[in-house]
Amino acid sequence: MTRSPGGLVYGKFWVPGDWLGLDQDKVCRGVHRVAFYLVHGRWPEPNALHGCGYPLCCNAENPQHVHEGTLKQNTAEMFERGRGPLPPVQVGSQAHRSKLTDQQAREIISRAAAEDVSQQALAVEYGVSQPTISYVLRGKRRSLQ
Repeated sequence: MTRSPGGLVYGKFWVPGDWLGLDQDKVCRGVHRVAFYLVHGRWPEPNALHGCGYPLCCNAENPQHVHEGTLKQNTAEMFERGRGPLPPVQVGSQAHRSKLTDQQAREIISRAAAEDVSQQALAVEYGVSQPTISYVLRGKRRSLQ
């Protein structure tokens, strides 16, 4: 079994490679894909989707449970079931582990543009790591106007 990024558990099977026309002895495939193959005599194209939304389901006889579809359809079904990405990550001074205020970040950006000062020197002065300074300068940790 494997876990999705959302923590859902998906069943897996090792199937003979010749089922897929491969020269390998065994290949790992999702339970729902193998069920689709066993019921329909062919692999789902392009993907097998969980119509019922239950990851361990392998009822490929009923298209409401396992059906063919694209990744775009799979993503749409994921959002319909409320399983989309987590809320946006807080950045800048809103993040609970933030070590710099927005004002300090503005100062760092201004100083880096105007002075010949290294990121390491700014990191020491502001009590943060050099990668933190780099993230601020590249706009990776906060969006400042």
